[in-house]
Amino acid sequence: MTKFQTIFNQYKYVLIVLAAGLLLLVLPKSEQHDKTAPARDSPAVAEAAYNASPDEAKLSALLSQIDGAGSVRIALSDNGAVIICQSAASGVKLGLTNAVTAYTGLTSNKIIILKGETQ
Repeated sequence: MTKFQTIFNQYKYVLIVLAAGLLLLVLPKSEQHDKTAPARDSPAVAEAAYNASPDEAKLSALLSQIDGAGSVRIALSDNGAVIICQSAASGVKLGLTNAVTAYTGLTSNKIIILKGETQ
Protein backbone atom coordinates (compact mmCIF):
# COMPACT_ATOMS: atom_id res chain seq x y z
CA MET A 1 0.00 0.00 0.00
CA THR A 2 1.13 3.48 -0.73
CA LYS A 3 1.38 6.18 1.86
CA PHE A 4 -1.65 7.98 0.35
CA GLN A 5 -3.85 4.90 0.62
CA THR A 6 -2.81 4.39 4.22
CA ILE A 7 -3.69 7.97 5.14
CA PHE A 8 -6.97 7.78 3.19
CA ASN A 9 -8.01 4.54 4.92
CA GLN A 10 -7.13 5.98 8.31
CA TYR A 11 -9.05 9.28 7.81
CA LYS A 12 -11.75 8.29 5.29
CA TYR A 13 -14.66 9.15 7.60
CA VAL A 14 -13.20 12.54 8.45
CA LEU A 15 -12.70 13.23 4.74
CA ILE A 16 -16.29 12.20 3.97
CA VAL A 17 -17.64 14.56 6.63
CA LEU A 18 -15.44 17.40 5.33
CA ALA A 19 -16.58 16.77 1.75
CA ALA A 20 -20.24 16.78 2.83
CA GLY A 21 -19.70 20.05 4.73
CA LEU A 22 -18.07 21.69 1.73
CA LEU A 23 -20.90 20.51 -0.49
CA LEU A 24 -23.45 22.06 1.85
CA LEU A 25 -21.55 25.35 1.83
CA VAL A 26 -21.41 25.46 -1.96
CA LEU A 27 -25.03 24.56 -2.68
CA PRO A 28 -27.38 27.57 -2.99
CA LYS A 29 -29.85 27.99 -0.19
CA SER A 30 -33.50 27.92 -1.15
CA GLU A 31 -35.94 30.01 0.80
CA GLN A 32 -39.49 28.91 1.14
CA HIS A 33 -41.91 31.80 1.04
CA ASP A 34 -45.17 31.69 2.90
CA LYS A 35 -47.67 33.18 0.49
CA THR A 36 -50.01 34.21 3.31
CA ALA A 37 -47.34 36.19 5.19
CA PRO A 38 -46.47 39.69 3.97
CA ALA A 39 -43.08 40.21 2.38
CA ARG A 40 -40.35 41.45 4.71
CA ASP A 41 -39.98 44.67 2.75
CA SER A 42 -43.68 45.44 2.59
CA PRO A 43 -45.03 48.58 4.30
CA ALA A 44 -47.26 46.45 6.53
CA VAL A 45 -44.25 44.70 8.04
CA ALA A 46 -42.36 47.98 8.42
CA GLU A 47 -45.33 49.58 10.13
CA ALA A 48 -45.82 46.62 12.46
CA ALA A 49 -42.14 46.59 13.40
CA TYR A 50 -42.08 50.32 14.19
CA ASN A 51 -43.93 51.19 17.36
CA ALA A 52 -42.78 54.67 18.26
CA SER A 53 -42.51 55.64 21.90
CA PRO A 54 -44.07 58.96 22.90
CA ASP A 55 -40.63 60.62 22.78
CA GLU A 56 -39.95 59.18 19.33
CA ALA A 57 -43.35 60.28 18.02
CA LYS A 58 -42.89 63.79 19.45
CA LEU A 59 -39.38 64.09 18.05
CA SER A 60 -40.45 62.71 14.64
CA ALA A 61 -43.17 65.34 14.42
CA LEU A 62 -40.69 68.05 15.40
CA LEU A 63 -38.01 66.88 12.95
CA SER A 64 -40.55 66.70 10.10
CA GLN A 65 -40.95 70.47 10.42
CA ILE A 66 -37.31 71.09 9.46
CA ASP A 67 -37.24 72.66 6.01
CA GLY A 68 -36.56 69.98 3.39
CA ALA A 69 -36.67 67.01 5.74
CA GLY A 70 -40.07 65.75 4.65
CA SER A 71 -41.53 62.87 6.62
CA VAL A 72 -39.19 61.67 9.40
CA ARG A 73 -39.05 58.59 11.61
CA ILE A 74 -36.68 58.14 14.50
CA ALA A 75 -35.69 55.27 16.76
CA LEU A 76 -34.00 56.22 20.02
CA SER A 77 -31.94 54.13 22.40
CA ASP A 78 -29.57 54.92 25.22
CA ASN A 79 -26.68 54.43 22.82
CA GLY A 80 -27.84 56.36 19.79
CA ALA A 81 -30.49 57.42 17.33
CA VAL A 82 -31.42 56.26 13.85
CA ILE A 83 -33.32 58.70 11.66
CA ILE A 84 -35.00 57.89 8.36
CA CYS A 85 -36.03 60.92 6.33
CA GLN A 86 -36.97 61.76 2.75
CA SER A 87 -33.97 64.02 2.13
CA ALA A 88 -30.26 63.33 1.96
CA ALA A 89 -29.18 66.96 1.64
CA SER A 90 -26.28 67.84 3.92
CA GLY A 91 -28.06 70.92 5.28
CA VAL A 92 -31.06 68.83 6.26
CA LYS A 93 -28.83 66.22 7.90
CA LEU A 94 -27.07 68.93 9.87
CA GLY A 95 -30.37 70.37 11.06
CA LEU A 96 -31.66 66.94 12.07
CA THR A 97 -28.42 66.14 13.90
CA ASN A 98 -28.45 69.45 15.79
CA ALA A 99 -32.09 69.02 16.78
CA VAL A 100 -31.60 65.45 18.02
CA THR A 101 -28.44 66.45 19.88
CA ALA A 102 -30.27 69.30 21.62
CA TYR A 103 -33.30 67.14 22.45
CA THR A 104 -31.53 63.98 23.62
CA GLY A 105 -28.03 65.04 24.64
CA LEU A 106 -26.55 62.43 22.29
CA THR A 107 -23.34 63.36 20.52
CA SER A 108 -23.42 63.65 16.74
CA ASN A 109 -21.35 60.49 16.25
CA LYS A 110 -24.19 58.49 17.80
CA ILE A 111 -26.81 59.80 15.37
CA ILE A 112 -27.31 58.02 12.05
CA ILE A 113 -29.37 59.72 9.33
CA LEU A 114 -30.47 57.76 6.28
CA LYS A 115 -32.56 58.64 3.27
CA GLY A 116 -35.53 56.36 2.84
CA GLU A 117 -39.24 56.01 2.50
CA THR A 118 -41.30 56.88 5.52
CA GLN A 119 -45.01 56.58 6.03
